[in-house]
Order: sequence, then C-alpha cells, then structure tokens
Amino acid sequence: MSDALTDIRRDDQRGRVLKKIDNAENEFLENPSKDKAENPIRLWDEYLSIKRGYWGSPNKSIAYEQIGLLKRYLKAGEIVGMKRQRIKTDSDELDKVISIGEGFIAEGNVEGWVMGELWNAFGNPNHKNFKINLKIEGMEEVSCRNCPYLNSYCGSNYGCRSKNLDELAERRKIIKEGMDG
Repeated sequence: MSDALTDIRRDDQRGRVLKKIDNAENEFLENPSKDKAENPIRLWDEYLSIKRGYWGSPNKSIAYEQIGLLKRYLKAGEIVGMKRQRIKTDSDELDKVISIGEGFIAEGNVEGWVMGELWNAFGNPNHKNFKINLKIEGMEEVSCRNCPYLNSYCGSNYGCRSKNLDELAERRKIIKEGMDG
C-alpha cells in the first residue's frame, strides 16, 4: 500500500506519459514509418509500468490495443486504425468523447485538459478568471467498435447497452496481439 502523495505523483506521471503518447502517435499518423511506430510502443510500455495512483490506474485494455495496432503496422506496413479518441492538444477545442455512468465521468479527463490548456496559455492559472466556451453534443450509442471505455468488464452485463460481441472479439484479438511480445 502506498501513501497519497506517492499515488498523486503516479497520476501526474501517467498524465505526462499520456501526453507524450498523444504527441508520438500524432507524429506517427502524420508521416508513418517503422521508426516512428516504435516510440509510441515504448511509451505505452512505460504507461503500463506506472502503478495505480490516487485517482486511477492505467487502462491496460486500451494500452495493449494501441500496441497491437502499432505491431500490426510494423508487420504489414499499413495503418489498420488508431481507434482511441483523444483530446486535440494543438487547438483551443475540446474534441473528446466522454461517457457518463451513474453521475460520474467514466472516460475523458475534461478537467485535466482545461487545466493543461490554461497552464500552457497563461502559466499558473491559480487566482485568475477565464471565460471558456464549451459546445456539448449528444451522441448516438456507441458500439464496441468505437467505444472509448474498453476495459476488463467489457462483454459482461456490467451496464453496457450497446454491446456487439463480434466487434468486441476483434478488439480483444488486437489486445492479445499487443500483449504478445
């Protein structure tokens, strides 16, 4: 068992690694090459090595799925699909799918994104006022093919109303490819 400060440090470390992953995957997708595919794989491995923090733990399913997709690229030389929807960090827009479950945001760190953008634009944002425009759109139900919340509970009857077992099986196959070394 760890203390709260250690757990908070792990959450901070995981956030920094995720930002590096986003940058590395964006760089890879802009101009794909085998060399550029290795960096996100290394970063995903680093992400997986970070233990549980105060607020959460790594989503191993998403990480192994991304590793599996990158490994497919290394084998076949073509991009099969980078499924994970992420926050656009190169603009002033939040373009992120979030899931709400029983009053909690299950996927998508909206507060972290806003704070990161404020720090980037203004330095320390504490004790300052800001105006933020946010456009919210409802989404159709997602299926397993594009669900941003893939985890070990998927496939059970754990609250999911849009389960597609064929799509889930394909994503699990990619996860297995990512786990196989």
